[in-house]
Amino acid sequence: MGRASAHSKKRKIILAFVTVMWTLFIFSQSFLNSTISSHESGTLLSVMQSVVNFIGLHITVTSFFVRKLGHFSEYFVLGVLFMNMINSYQKPTKNIYMPLFFFILIPSIDECIQRFVPGRSSDERDVLIDFCGCILAMLICLFIFSLKRKKKS
Repeated sequence: MGRASAHSKKRKIILAFVTVMWTLFIFSQSFLNSTISSHESGTLLSVMQSVVNFIGLHITVTSFFVRKLGHFSEYFVLGVLFMNMINSYQKPTKNIYMPLFFFILIPSIDECIQRFVPGRSSDERDVLIDFCGCILAMLICLFIFSLKRKKKS
């Protein structure tokens, strides 16, 4: 096995591992009961409001905004990781349905988990927000991959 292919194999394994670990992190957040989840959101809310105030903006950061931004951000990162993992195996546009399936499956499972956690509930709107985070990541990644291919040729 050549040096380049060993590097490529190692990269594939690392990307797959990090993508799985991030997915498990997302699921672990759904297993937190409402008290812990609210505390984490409240802490982030305080930090974000302090930053907004420091910048001099006269807006109030709400818990709703923090929670929805959290959903979008977690899944944006997942989208970036998943697209890079796919790109390490094949051209990502070869089978665009696989990421789309993954990007709707994982948020759906995530919301189902919350149905069984005390004080938590599931919300179809969150699945849509999560999906949008993944889709934005996918579009940005596809654009960057395209630029890199053009640069190589």
